[in-house]
Amino acid sequence: MDDAPLVVFQWNCHRLHSYLNELKQHLADIEKPYDIICLQETGLKSSKNFHLPGYSTVRRDRQDGRGGGVMTLIKHSISY
Repeated sequence: MDDAPLVVFQWNCHRLHSYLNELKQHLADIEKPYDIICLQETGLKSSKNFHLPGYSTVRRDRQDGRGGGVMTLIKHSISY
């Protein structure tokens, strides 16, 4: 990895699956892919898989109730 600053995208998505197409379109439209993507209020449960090609996924899902959950996607080229 070079010395360029990391490009981070942060989004409170309020139920990821409801806005998944919007996220995919945004990622397709940007010129340079984000290095790290931080998503809050994903609303995902551990039974729901989520994968974004080229990224490692770190998640903390809410186990009870609705809403909540965070996810960080990190480019495969970044050691963490």
